[in-house]
Amino acid sequence: MDDNEARQREDFLKLLQSSLQKAEAQTSKYRGLDTGLLVTNIVLGGLSAVLAGGIAVTGEPVAGALDVPNVASGWQIICFLVAILAATTTVSGSIHKAFRITDRLAAAIACTSALKSLQLGITVAGADINNAVTEYKQLLRDHPDILA
Repeated sequence: MDDNEARQREDFLKLLQSSLQKAEAQTSKYRGLDTGLLVTNIVLGGLSAVLAGGIAVTGEPVAGALDVPNVASGWQIICFLVAILAATTTVSGSIHKAFRITDRLAAAIACTSALKSLQLGITVAGADINNAVTEYKQLLRDHPDILA
């Protein structure tokens, strides 16, 4: 390998490393969002069901114990809490779906894996740089939102 080829290989590896950092950052971001929104849905949805069901089963004695004189009855307080929890669950689920968080996470993971494979092929297996550049161009076309 001549000096020009070695320099091209090094420059391309630097480009790959930079792209890999971007893809890993996107993966981390979407993994956090995916987990956070799903946990929010599960926990708050469950909590609202427990509150509503619990007060329905225990009835007036518990609701009466929650009364705040001159402000609200226990029933109103529980209904208000359940409404807030349910609304938050709805918003969280809608954000998760509308922004296609799971799809974006899957794409970021796929891109990261492809970049790591490409990097490994060049550094360990000595893959042809021209083929690697062609594969990288395809990744740029397939994942512009991740690698841009």
